[in-house]
Amino acid sequence: MSQTFLNPALSMTSREIADLTGKQHPHILRDIRTMITRLEADPNLDWHCESESYVDVQGKKRTQYRLDKLTTLTLVSGYDPVLRMRIIARWQELEAQQTAATSPPFSPPATVLFPPSPVTPLIERVCAKGELLKTSVHILKPSQPSILRMLHELGASEGLDTGFLPAYSEEPVVQSLTALLKQHHSRYSARAVNRVLLDMGILEELTRPSRSGSKRFKHLTEAGLRYGRNETSAQNPRETQPLYYAEHFPELLARIETVLEQKAA
Repeated sequence: MSQTFLNPALSMTSREIADLTGKQHPHILRDIRTMITRLEADPNLDWHCESESYVDVQGKKRTQYRLDKLTTLTLVSGYDPVLRMRIIARWQELEAQQTAATSPPFSPPATVLFPPSPVTPLIERVCAKGELLKTSVHILKPSQPSILRMLHELGASEGLDTGFLPAYSEEPVVQSLTALLKQHHSRYSARAVNRVLLDMGILEELTRPSRSGSKRFKHLTEAGLRYGRNETSAQNPRETQPLYYAEHFPELLARIETVLEQKAA
């Protein structure tokens, strides 16, 4: 970890991350502390995270963390794609504000003539999409088949030949918890299993604004991503739905049944 003091204009606090993701601040603090423990195991990593205090609305002194861009993105790498995109968009705002504050206004000579270049719009679009793809791969960490599919789709959208790329295979099959429990003839209900998954740290509950105030929804944690992935809910794009890998579900089910049997004993 670098000891360099973070520039407030180019950093993000744990409270701001909580506001953007809809998570509770204590949960963000917990995730940061877990991350710090893991990062400290490698002294060669260059990450920046400072502990500082603030005064809450009740006048009490509280703790928060201030993170640089790389450490922030590392923290949210296991979060839902929608939440990650909010963090990325906020970082783009911070960097744009910093650039505007430090860069002198550009005054081009009055007689500068730029020759027409019919390929410029194509190059700009491909470069922009390439940057988006690179950022998505860094943050979302998709599988190799997903990256290949994204590259093929990028080329197809601009009429580019992607024949030099290897073909991609389909991703592992995912299904809902209810469907998998039924397939494995489990005697436990999805509701009971979800409670166990929350206790195990495989699932967590997030909140989003709704007409009635707020609504809770379930979301696979970083540990839970071993057994499945978070898909955007078909009912509401601001929610996620955990789907589980059929291949790894027997292992997860065995862990769940062990916990439930211990509770029943």
